[in-house]
Amino acid sequence: MYDKEYRPIYKKDPCKCPVESLILFFGLNRYLLNHLFVCGKQMPHLYGGKVLGLNPTLHDLSNNIYELIDVIKYLENVKGIDPIINLN
Repeated sequence: MYDKEYRPIYKKDPCKCPVESLILFFGLNRYLLNHLFVCGKQMPHLYGGKVLGLNPTLHDLSNNIYELIDVIKYLENVKGIDPIINLN
């Protein structure tokens, strides 16, 4: 959904800015948002992946997403820990 200036908005809460909408839609906290999408703000020691440079490729972004999924699966299946508690 878009506002009058054609900026993307979260349809359940149109007053939110695009970043807040992204957090709400995907259920991310700010640490995970930074790790996945903000160049130079990655925490590979916690979430896997690598630090993104100024011009990350789609491959770089998708690799960080897949690495995060692997960390979540590891916490759930090997450690028996609820990753929601640890990641949020």
